[in-house]
Amino acid sequence: MKFIRTQFTDILGIIKSWAIPVEQLEEAFENGVMFDGSSILGFTSIEESDMKLVLDPSTFRILPWRPVKGAVARILGERLSS
Repeated sequence: MKFIRTQFTDILGIIKSWAIPVEQLEEAFENGVMFDGSSILGFTSIEESDMKLVLDPSTFRILPWRPVKGAVARILGERLSS
């Protein structure tokens, strides 16, 4: 496995997702994953754009529709302002 898809839903219930390398997963569990909230339509203003995604380890799943070789997993998170 090379990548983990981090996911959360926006205010309209649409899944937002991006990938992190599997090597960064431990750090992501400890510190969260930073992202720009102003890049998500209707989410937050540029002045309040620094956001953190806090990952929930219990939601880790390998995506079953991907091949075993080159597998990808996903993990859900809760977004918090930084």
